[in-house]
Amino acid sequence: KPDLVADNIPVQAIPKLLRVVHCSDDSVSAGVHGLYAHHSVNHGRPVFKRTTQYKGIDAFIYYWRDDEGDEFSGWWIAPSVGGEDVWVFHADAGSTVPPEAGWHAPHDGDVCKTMRVHIETPGSGTKSAKGASADAIMTASEKCSGEKSPDSTRSPGSHETKSPSESPSSVP
Repeated sequence: KPDLVADNIPVQAIPKLLRVVHCSDDSVSAGVHGLYAHHSVNHGRPVFKRTTQYKGIDAFIYYWRDDEGDEFSGWWIAPSVGGEDVWVFHADAGSTVPPEAGWHAPHDGDVCKTMRVHIETPGSGTKSAKGASADAIMTASEKCSGEKSPDSTRSPGSHETKSPSESPSSVP
């Protein structure tokens, strides 16, 4: 019987490393770009922590399940797990790992068509879920579209977007 994480995710199905690239929103890109390592579990899904800090600030990719409704359920990138300061959001509540594309940057903004969360294959560079290199998928000339996804009109509630250069006042 394989080792399972909560929500019956086999341990071997959890990527060890992820890389966030190509976020074109200047207010959050420096805080979210980088290499993330599997760190822990939150709400039955893996948590990833950036391997380096940016200006003394950590970054996490984590899943949040909103028990009062679906408004805040999904994947987040933020300086702490479950805090009110957040940078990026993806509403895919069905994914057991962070989705590759479709992230709102900032969290209450448009879907950034260029941002990607890739599985990093140790020793062989950044790979997408389909195995193509990150550089082959996106070109430098691509920008966020300005188009809203169907769920991007939701109220951000108490979540705030702070520039990664600001000191976060997160509540763990």
